[in-house]
Amino acid sequence: MIAKIESTDGRLVYEHKDEPVQVYSKATATIMQSLLRDVISSRITSSFQTDLATINPSLASADWIGKTGTTNEDENMWLMLSTPRLTLGGWLGHDDNRPLAKGAGHYRNANYMAHLVNAIQQAEPGIWGNKRFNLDSSVTKSQVLKSTGEKPGKVSINGTEVNVSGSTVTSYWATKEGAPVTTYRFAIGGSDADYQNAWKNILGSIPAVTPPSSSSSSSSGSSSSSGNTQSGSSGRSRLFNR
Repeated sequence: MIAKIESTDGRLVYEHKDEPVQVYSKATATIMQSLLRDVISSRITSSFQTDLATINPSLASADWIGKTGTTNEDENMWLMLSTPRLTLGGWLGHDDNRPLAKGAGHYRNANYMAHLVNAIQQAEPGIWGNKRFNLDSSVTKSQVLKSTGEKPGKVSINGTEVNVSGSTVTSYWATKEGAPVTTYRFAIGGSDADYQNAWKNILGSIPAVTPPSSSSSSSSGSSSSSGNTQSGSSGRSRLFNR
């Protein structure tokens, strides 16, 4: 981006003017920050936190968030890091796009970034700051089931109403309503068979499909069958369109 252009005599020809546009709500942005904290603290995809704690324990206690990145065939790897005050990114790769060695991103790039972070701190003490990322006041906290990610509730499974409950966790939402009550199709996408298997795993067993009784009127049975068919067809149609 060109920030400013001046003529040889010092006359201003062009100067860029910032026109910021809000892309995400504060709730969405701060929820994402909370998620990215786990990327670093879990040490699953990067040893950065461990390496930094060895080099500079006090600096490792800063509120670090970050994201790792890898292209196909391990040709490029990234580690993006941030505190509330400063953001830093590092890339690892070969000029000819040869695949990197196993563990290059998890260990080598992480170790390099830890040393770089510490070097920056030594050059300008306190530059990373001691503030923490906090959830915005507009974030809604909901207690949701670990199994579905939605609130406990009643679900109709194969025509039988089942009360779904169990262990819960706190979930953050960028809407005032928070998490919805659990529905049969609680996930994104998925086939009818997927949901049958999912509910078997969640409940241990599920009600069998109850065939219409012989005493039921043909119109009543047809209506029930049509409702079930329409629901399944609609779900498959939505999945196909996606």
